[in-house]
Amino acid sequence: FPSGVAVIVHCANDVIIADNSIHHHRNSGISAGSVLGYKESYTSNIIIQNNYIYNIGQHILCDQGGIYTLGIQPGTIIDGNVIKNVFSYAIFMWGIYLDEGTSQVIVSNNIVYNTGWASFFQHYGANNTIVNNVFACASVNPAPHSDDTDPDGDIHIGLAENHTSIIFTRNIIYDTFQGEKHSVYLSSPNVIAPFNDTVYYNPYGTSLLFGSQQVSFIEWQKTGQDNNSVIADPLFIGDVNQCDFFTIRSDSPAAKLGFANITKLSKWTSGCDANDENDNNQFYHW
Repeated sequence: FPSGVAVIVHCANDVIIADNSIHHHRNSGISAGSVLGYKESYTSNIIIQNNYIYNIGQHILCDQGGIYTLGIQPGTIIDGNVIKNVFSYAIFMWGIYLDEGTSQVIVSNNIVYNTGWASFFQHYGANNTIVNNVFACASVNPAPHSDDTDPDGDIHIGLAENHTSIIFTRNIIYDTFQGEKHSVYLSSPNVIAPFNDTVYYNPYGTSLLFGSQQVSFIEWQKTGQDNNSVIADPLFIGDVNQCDFFTIRSDSPAAKLGFANITKLSKWTSGCDANDENDNNQFYHW
C-alpha cells in the first residue's frame, strides 16, 4: 500500500512505539490519534521514543510528517527520535506534525533536519510542550511547481485560538536558508505561544523573522517573547554541513540556557544526502 503509514495507532491507550528504523515510506512514518479536533478522544499515553525515521514522502504524496498526531492525547510523549529527509510531491511536508486539535503532548529531545517545509508544525491544538529539541535545515525544498505554496520556515503554528497552543523552550533552531531574510517562526495573528530559552542561528548571516508580523528578533523580544533567548552559534561539535549529529559543546550558549545533549541513536547514520539511493530495491515504483 504505497499510501499507507508505517506505524499507526487509533483509539488506543498505553502504547509504546520505540527503537524502530522507519524509512522509505510515501506517507507519514508514525501516526497517532483518530478523533479530529477537541471531541472526546480515545487515544492517550502513547510513547513514541528513540525511533529513526528518514526518507519519508519521497516526493510522491502530499501532506505528511515524520511523526503525525491528531486529537487530545493526555500522556502522549514524543521523545528522543531522529527525523530527517521529509519531502512531499509539492506541499505540506513537516518533521513533527501536530494536526487537528493535538493537545497535551510533550515533544522533547528530538532531532529533526532536512525537511521540505518546517521542522515542526502545529495546525491547531492546546497546551503542547516543545522542549529540548534540535530543529535544523528546514524548508530546504523550493516549490517544485510555479503555483505551489512556498515553504514555511523553521517553526510554524497555523490557527490562533483563545488558549495556549504550545510552550516552546530550551530548543535549538539552526536555520540554513541562504538569502536576505527567512522565517524562523511563522504564525497566524494572535496565536498564544510563549517562546523562551532558545538559541537561534543562521551561519550565512540571513536575517531571521518571527511571529505573525515577521519582525526582527529585537522587535520580537519587545513583545515579551524570547527574553532569555539568543541568536548565537550553538557550537555543535560535529560538522553541521555534513549533517553530523547535533551535539553541542559544553561552552555552548544553549547549554547555558539549560539545553541538554540528546542521546545519539545507534542506528543513526550521518550525511546530508536526501536522495533515495535504494529506490531501485523498493517493492513498488511510481
